[in-house]
Order: sequence, then C-alpha cells, then structure tokens
Amino acid sequence: MTENQKLRLLFFLDELKKLSLQCNIEIGGCGDCGSPWLYDMVNKEEIGQHLLFNEELKAYTFFLDRSSQRVMFSDKHGGKLIEARV
Repeated sequence: MTENQKLRLLFFLDELKKLSLQCNIEIGGCGDCGSPWLYDMVNKEEIGQHLLFNEELKAYTFFLDRSSQRVMFSDKHGGKLIEARV
C-alpha cells in the first residue's frame, strides 16, 4: 500500500466513523451471508444486505433482506431511496 493510499484510507475510515455515529447505522460483515450489511444501531437490527457501490449509478445499492429480489439505491441527488426489481 502506498503512502497516498494509506492517507486516503485513514481519511475514509474517519469520515465513515463520523457518518456511522451521526446516522446510527454501521456497515458490518462476516465474509458471506449477505455481507456487507447495514445495521441500525438504535433498533439493533439489520436493515440491508450486500451493500455495494454501483459505478454506473454512482450510488450504493443494497438488498432489503436475504430473500429479496428488490434492490434499493439513492437517487442521483441522494434525496430518496429508489426500489428496483432484479
């Protein structure tokens, strides 16, 4: 890992920590079983599965649950969640 990558990664992790604490949502995972997932720290429940950044949409996408064929993503302005079938 280059020094530049280390600095960017440290910045990213610090900003992610701030965002997680502000929104009370964390990203977790175990390596399978829907990882990474979104976890509501207030209600102590999983609220999304298979979080991934979609280059084409320029947005994060996730499944609502393990059996879902519905994927959610934010619109290009980040103002609302959009649901789509896969």
